[in-house]
Amino acid sequence: VSGLPPPELTWLLNGQPVLPDASHKMLVRETGVHSLLIDPLTQRDAGTYTCVAPNKTGQNSFSLELTVVAKEVKKAPVILEKLQNSGVPEGHPVRLECRVIGMPPPVFYWKKDNETIPFTRERI
Repeated sequence: VSGLPPPELTWLLNGQPVLPDASHKMLVRETGVHSLLIDPLTQRDAGTYTCVAPNKTGQNSFSLELTVVAKEVKKAPVILEKLQNSGVPEGHPVRLECRVIGMPPPVFYWKKDNETIPFTRERI
């Protein structure tokens, strides 16, 4: 922002002044760039922001819409790689693998013949 005399810049959220507090800071660089820093951003910060720059000779402003998206997009588990039928000779090791994604990360367990397989260090 530039002007003579230099404008006194203010920020509005939905028409109400944004006041500096623990999560809202107004910064001015030596180059004249004004910033509104919001950290951490919450759902309450969503809305229409207006930057108003008035001085004795007039005023200028601009507005923008800030949308706050969810931090974690929830997604049902998806199996990316499925097990294949296989035959392994008795006494040989076998590794059964599958790849699963989801948000939050899914908790999964193995079953054999519809019974949960308990985790044991010596075999599994």
